[in-house]
Amino acid sequence: MSTLPSVDDELRSLVGVTIEASPSPGAPPAHYRLDQPLGEGGTGVAFFALRVTEAGESPQVVKVFRPALLIKAPDIAEVSRKKEKGAMQRLNERVPPSPYIVRMTDTGELRVRYKDKELALPWIAAEYVNGGPEGTTLTERVTRSVEATGVGFDPERTMRALRCIVEGLHAIHECGVIHRDIKPDNVLLCGFAQDEVAKITDFGVARTQGFEVTFGPQPIGTIGYAAPEQLGLLQAPTTEATDVFALGVLLYRVLTADEYFRRVPFAQLAVRRDGGPDPRPHLKDAPRLHPDIARSPSQVEALDQVIRKATAVQPQNRFPNARALFGAVEPILRALANPHAMRSRRTATRERLRTIMLEAAGRTTWNTRHKTGDDRLIRSLAWEPDGRALAVARDDLQYWDGQSWFHVPVPVGLQPGMLQFALRSGAGRFLVGGQGGLLLELSEAGWSEVAPFGDPSLCFDRAAGSIEGLLLLAGSLAGASVLYVAEGRQWRTALMIPGCGAINGIAAIDESRWALVGRSQGGQAYVAVYDSRTHQIRPFASTGPRPLLAAASDLEGRNGAGVAYAVGPGGLVIAIRGEGEDVGIETEQCATTRDIAAVAVDPAGIGWAVAQGRILKRFAMGSTLGGAGFAKWETVHGYEWLVPAIGVLAAGGAVFTATVDGAILEGRDERVSIGSLAPPTKP
Repeated sequence: MSTLPSVDDELRSLVGVTIEASPSPGAPPAHYRLDQPLGEGGTGVAFFALRVTEAGESPQVVKVFRPALLIKAPDIAEVSRKKEKGAMQRLNERVPPSPYIVRMTDTGELRVRYKDKELALPWIAAEYVNGGPEGTTLTERVTRSVEATGVGFDPERTMRALRCIVEGLHAIHECGVIHRDIKPDNVLLCGFAQDEVAKITDFGVARTQGFEVTFGPQPIGTIGYAAPEQLGLLQAPTTEATDVFALGVLLYRVLTADEYFRRVPFAQLAVRRDGGPDPRPHLKDAPRLHPDIARSPSQVEALDQVIRKATAVQPQNRFPNARALFGAVEPILRALANPHAMRSRRTATRERLRTIMLEAAGRTTWNTRHKTGDDRLIRSLAWEPDGRALAVARDDLQYWDGQSWFHVPVPVGLQPGMLQFALRSGAGRFLVGGQGGLLLELSEAGWSEVAPFGDPSLCFDRAAGSIEGLLLLAGSLAGASVLYVAEGRQWRTALMIPGCGAINGIAAIDESRWALVGRSQGGQAYVAVYDSRTHQIRPFASTGPRPLLAAASDLEGRNGAGVAYAVGPGGLVIAIRGEGEDVGIETEQCATTRDIAAVAVDPAGIGWAVAQGRILKRFAMGSTLGGAGFAKWETVHGYEWLVPAIGVLAAGGAVFTATVDGAILEGRDERVSIGSLAPPTKP
């Protein structure tokens, strides 16, 4: 039992304490080591922690309820814990889990002595979301946007974030749960640019169907985001429309970086008579509205009307659910999207991330998420930006949820052995393909067929790109190497890949050219470039006596020109660069002679690679964007596993690598990944 000082309602003395998890049937024993506090709220304090089992260690957030709350209002503390536990347990039952909801991993009680009283402090453990240098909460990311650009989110980024939140709310509502506290501090983000994913957290005031205990007569939620019925200003039940109200307020915050009700007393809105003046602000008057949105007064007015409908006083006048709101917003934001400005924004974001990461770089802590030794043979691995992954194994399809592997059911009649590759196609969405021209998409909604090729002589081995944009599939047709390309789901004529024995990696050089790397028909390294403008493949001279094994993209590269890195045996690293209309290939120095099996580029443009027992990082001299001047791949970490690697993810502040038997190693830059760059989050 821990003894807390009488003045320690912030629970600082719990740093370093170990909490034993309650035994679960079929699960290995686990305990949590509490590290630094991440933030605090009215009910508790959130700690960064490590969940330790015999299989490995995984970072977590452990929320411990305050002792003062337990003494003064024990019923509220217990209700809050039960509500959060009940809501998150329902959501945890989804397979695979929703990528838009922070996953709960454990719950229990910590016995302490506080002010001469023995207390059992409730605690809840949930997945740790690594926001990296851009911040973890939506509040922080909106603030970063204003600091960097002076305005709120652009149309594309708003659409991506809103889609994630809407799908998270849809999953929550499908489980019979009303969140009742949707706000920017309760939306956590990971990833960057096109890979940015938002996740809903904090179910402490959620209402779960069949859960009868309540908080009593006090208002529920956060003033400024809570609907009138939550605050006792309206006699109406809480429904999906209650969360829609908060979602409308949140949308205004993302677009304007301002509070919707900051200058309007909420009661004034709630009690105003029909036909009276509407006190809510207009988007057109927001000084930090993004220029791509402000340039179209009609679309600004359309967005205004969506937000007004979402925040209507009477629930029946709002959108009935979150998807209905998104259905009204999406076409407006698509019409406002400015593709020509996306590249300059992407470059500016990368420069900002690189500066932040270089200034903040600290000690990297390496830990084993999952030990080697499992009876598993992975053929292909597709990472989510938060470190979760879908794996095509020799005789199974499996999902890594951050702390354990589990089986993913496949469609009836499909043999898992037919599958050859997995490719992330969006948050919580994966393409899988293989023998017989098999091409399917897996999402929260289940399985769907992408294209009915149905050719027994066709096998897809590798894929890259996007199903909504440009998608490349490499494989074999009747024994010959072939490339299939779809643009906007429209398939082009299949191309034979000249002189190729097998493609092991596909990576974009720029927006129209793609590097195809692998094994030549003679068994040597193979490099070719596909140009989507001409729909042609151009092979290049071999770069080595043995096949290349993997490739990764850096769309900015040197002086804004794209580059694809390809890796292979003996420490081989080649850079395939766009040089105007031409393509240049050069070999880069590497500190290892071991075979390099996987390569990735992080959001700041820094290259990472993994060889057997080695993690490598690309160091560029005299360069601001990782390309110009001298470059060398240096070993930054060594480990003892002898099992070959299959994949690496560089997420900005965190690096993950996986072996073919499913072992997972994680490296975290402590300053970048544990919130020292941004204000603390509130539990």
